[in-house]
Amino acid sequence: ANADNYFAGNTYVGGLPTYPSKLTVIGAAGEVVSTPYGNSLLTLSNAGESGLSIHGASGSTSYIFFGTTGAGGNTAGRIAYNNNSTLASASMAFFTANAERLRIAGDGNIGIGTTSPYRKLSITDAVATAQVAISYDTANYTTFLTNSTGDLTIDAEGGYISALDEVLFICAGGACPSGAPSSGSIVAETSIGIASSTPWSGLAVASGKAITVAENTLATTTSISVDWRNGNQQLIRLGTAGTTISFSGYIEGQKLVLTVCNPGATAGAISWGTQVLWAGGTAPTQTTTANKCDVWSFLATNATSSLKIFGTQSANF
Repeated sequence: ANADNYFAGNTYVGGLPTYPSKLTVIGAAGEVVSTPYGNSLLTLSNAGESGLSIHGASGSTSYIFFGTTGAGGNTAGRIAYNNNSTLASASMAFFTANAERLRIAGDGNIGIGTTSPYRKLSITDAVATAQVAISYDTANYTTFLTNSTGDLTIDAEGGYISALDEVLFICAGGACPSGAPSSGSIVAETSIGIASSTPWSGLAVASGKAITVAENTLATTTSISVDWRNGNQQLIRLGTAGTTISFSGYIEGQKLVLTVCNPGATAGAISWGTQVLWAGGTAPTQTTTANKCDVWSFLATNATSSLKIFGTQSANF
C-alpha cells in the first residue's frame, strides 16, 4: 500500500533477536549473538556474510548522512559515493562540518584537500605552514611543507634528520647516476655549497669557513700501506728497522701530505717501491736522525698516459 507506517515498538525481520534494536534484520544463516553498540537503531545480523546495499543510477551520488539539530544541520557529516559511468572514474568522499576532507578515487588514489588525487596519497593545502606532520606526541614531531613554487621544507623538532645505513643521492635531472656507493655516502651530481647558496664549483666553501681533515696516524710496522681514502694528511712513526711504504685508494687529482717521523731513535731506511716518480728519477735522502721528521708531498696524476704519483720532500724538521 502507498501509505506511511508507524511502529511504536521494535521491529524484527527474519527472526527474534537476542538483543533487539529499533529495527533488527536477521539473515538466512541465522543471528550472530552480539550486544549492539550503544543506542543502535538498526542492527543487521547474519551468521554468514552481512552487508548493507545502497544503489544509485549512473551519474548520481549516493549518501550516508550524519546530522544534528545543532550547528551544521542534518548534512554536516556525510559519506558520498559518486556513481560514475565506469568504476575507474567513480569515487567516494568523506565530509565533516559540511566540507569534503578526504576522497578515494576509483583508481585507489587517496586525496586530502583535493578532489583529484594524482598519487596513491595526495595532500594539498595552499598554506604557508606545513601540510603534513608525523608525530611521536604533540611536542615531538616532524613537519613537511611544500610551498607555492614546489620547494620542500622539512622541520624536525628534535633538530636531527638521520638516514640510517643509506645513500643520499642529490641529482640534477629526472634520474640519478648509476652506481652503488657504500652506505653512509652522499652523492651530489652537480655541486655542494658550504655557507654559500650559489656554489661556483663541485665543492664551494665560502670565506670564513674551512675544510678540516684530521691527521690519520698509521701503525708502526715494517710494511705500511697508505690508503689515500683515509685522509689527505697522514702520519707514520718509523721504527729502527727498514720500512716499505706503498699506496692504495688514490685517483688522479688527489694530493697527500705524509709526515714521517723518527721518535726516540735512528730510523730504518724507507723503501718506496716503483709507484712514486721523483724529480731527477731518484728519491730524496731520508732524514733518519732521532726525533726528526720529513714531510713528503704526493700528487696523483694521469701524467702522459697512465696514473702516476709524483713525490717531493721537505726535510729535517
